[in-house]
Amino acid sequence: MKKLAICLALTCSILTLTGCKDDPVKIAKDTILPYMPGMSIGAALNHYSVCKPGTQEWSTFTSKTTNKQIVDFKCTDEYFPDRVKNLKNVYIKDVKYSLNKDDLEKNLNAFDITKATFILRLRQMDNDKKSYELHLIGHRFEYADGTKGVTEWKWKRDLLKEVYNDKDIASYIGNRLHPLVFGYSMVGTYKAGSKK
Repeated sequence: MKKLAICLALTCSILTLTGCKDDPVKIAKDTILPYMPGMSIGAALNHYSVCKPGTQEWSTFTSKTTNKQIVDFKCTDEYFPDRVKNLKNVYIKDVKYSLNKDDLEKNLNAFDITKATFILRLRQMDNDKKSYELHLIGHRFEYADGTKGVTEWKWKRDLLKEVYNDKDIASYIGNRLHPLVFGYSMVGTYKAGSKK
């Protein structure tokens, strides 16, 4: 009996020292969203083939404005740069008479993406600290000239369904937006970016 008491005391001490805190990333991964029943967000993202193998990364931080826990999933999107390059000719046809040569060349930099990082952000819910909700879906872009830009996409629930169905969200965005509008949005993202 004395040995059992000592073992229990040691176990409690170890747990106290190592911290029995709930892991926000694990909680977020295990979240099953009400509009996407049947699969956890972690399971969907683990099988998302758009992600270049080995680039999947989970991270967490506390929002300074809301004091809520935020969990980010990021990976390199292998398909997005090629989808955007395909928009280049549509954009050129539309603006070639309205922009001077220098402005056109600057805007065309928006179609020379060297790296696209897919971002899915989950936010801790107000009423339940052990539940997360979808906060945003977006991309971070790196361009050939060194500029970096970030965009947050509309239709986050629709895009999440594409992720759960293992589909390329660039195709979905391309189908929702006229190619020219998609091109202009990429130019806007590029112009709002910065060289760091």
